[in-house]
Amino acid sequence: MVSRGKTPIYDPNGTAKLVKSAHVQIDKILWEKCPTVSDEFTLKYQDKFRLKKGDVLLNGTGTGTLGRPAYVDKEPENIFIVDSHINLFRVKESELFYKYLFYWLLAPECQAEIENSYTGSTNQIELSANRAGNLSIPLPPIEEQRRIAAILDQA
Repeated sequence: MVSRGKTPIYDPNGTAKLVKSAHVQIDKILWEKCPTVSDEFTLKYQDKFRLKKGDVLLNGTGTGTLGRPAYVDKEPENIFIVDSHINLFRVKESELFYKYLFYWLLAPECQAEIENSYTGSTNQIELSANRAGNLSIPLPPIEEQRRIAAILDQA
């Protein structure tokens, strides 16, 4: 399942934090730089957009950041919600290993498909959740996905 975060309501007194596209770096999320959002926003969207272990994020907007992936490798201690510029992949563990998906999103073949799938021009390019969900992903058996990811983890 691929979804897109929501436009936030910022609040310095909020308890949850917002992951923006600038915080999504290849192979990491800059958790400490995430601003806080209102408790009202959190209550409204945390069920659908609260980050969990195994989530894969893909920047969906902007020249230079479009197509940049990251993943959540452990359960976050705080509540983190993605904003509207990030595509959130939440996969079934029995079908698709999140690290395999991350590495596939980095692959030149997938990056080329992303380049051919966005809409807009100049710095206003966008890969919608629908288009992100339609990216071609080769699906070997789950154990093979884990083996591939483990090899790439060591590279």
